[in-house]
Amino acid sequence: LLLVMSVTIKDIAKMAEVSPATVSKALNGKPDVGEATRKHIQDIAKKYNFRPNSLGRGLKGGLTENIGVIFVRESRPLTMNFFYSHILEGIELELNKRNNNMVLHLLPSTPRPEPPKLLTGRWLDGVILVGVARRTIIDQIQQFGLPVVLVDPRMAATDCAQVLIDNAQGGFA
Repeated sequence: LLLVMSVTIKDIAKMAEVSPATVSKALNGKPDVGEATRKHIQDIAKKYNFRPNSLGRGLKGGLTENIGVIFVRESRPLTMNFFYSHILEGIELELNKRNNNMVLHLLPSTPRPEPPKLLTGRWLDGVILVGVARRTIIDQIQQFGLPVVLVDPRMAATDCAQVLIDNAQGGFA
């Protein structure tokens, strides 16, 4: 059994004999780190294949690079809905191009009074809500201060960015 441990900023700091703050500054290109120290820290990070923790970055007030994609369930499984399957594939493709992660969450068709746990932590930089949405979920997303984009919402929501599908013209494509 081989266990692979990921190295943290604190681990790099111990190896480099500097503070975790210095490691963070060096890896983020901040100017107040000497060039020799920066190179030493970067060499250690490369040697141990260091990857920043996006959740940790989000907790520090930065961007997590995670975009929540919330899909409102319908009567048939998502895998059987070819329209929304293509939409989700397109979203994932575009997020990957921008170095963002897609965090998919499936909402039940009957609304719950509490918001999805996905929204309650600082795990996301924004939300794309796909499918037939209710005003309550939009309000829940907005109460956490997250930007929201609606895709094919089938409802009027003037306070959100929307991607609308032209079903009439789509029939001719």
